[in-house]
Amino acid sequence: MKLSIKLILGYQIPLSELQNKLPDINQPILIRQLRELEQDKIIERTVYPLVPPKVAFSICNWGDEFLDTLKNKKLKY
Repeated sequence: MKLSIKLILGYQIPLSELQNKLPDINQPILIRQLRELEQDKIIERTVYPLVPPKVAFSICNWGDEFLDTLKNKKLKY
């Protein structure tokens, strides 16, 4: 399955909505991938102090530039 991070994370998106957009990916795998993307500074995670906690993700500036570079070089991601 090909995943366009930029398409899905074109805005800040709650984890629950992201899970709904990617029904074929189980939650532990999705969270692991999101953590890796966060460590690589492609996305950023925002935690809201609510009960229950709300977590949202968005693409950061560097991630946006990185994905544009891949697109311009016609590399698949």
